[in-house]
Amino acid sequence: MAEGTRTPKLAIALSLLAGIAIGAAGTSALHAQVKPAVYSVDEALADVDLAGISDYTHNYVPLTQASMKAYGGNVLAESSKVKTFSGNSPKRAAIVLWRNIDQFEAWYNSPEYTHAREIGGKYAKFHMFVVEAASR
Repeated sequence: MAEGTRTPKLAIALSLLAGIAIGAAGTSALHAQVKPAVYSVDEALADVDLAGISDYTHNYVPLTQASMKAYGGNVLAESSKVKTFSGNSPKRAAIVLWRNIDQFEAWYNSPEYTHAREIGGKYAKFHMFVVEAASR
């Protein structure tokens, strides 16, 4: 074979190997950074009196829903129709899916939700926790 025909083949082979190596390294880095999705569960524990339920519904709920949407939360369930099988029953509950704990914490500590919590605290006590989604 002539000297000129080996050089392009060698260059192509080296380029392919370099591409595979870079791709493998990039994939490893991405997998190392992936955090699991989380579900936040929010329970309104205290009774809301009849005079305050309208204010709760009109002043707190829309602010909370808008802030969740703005920060990427996906409301899966939200209702005052809660059936409890053990323990104390909340008056209202919500389950929200978040991409990961960082996204949840960004929302929870946001100025929008901090303001909503101040308003909601006038009407009810809340209990909120986060559960890591099962890996599939």
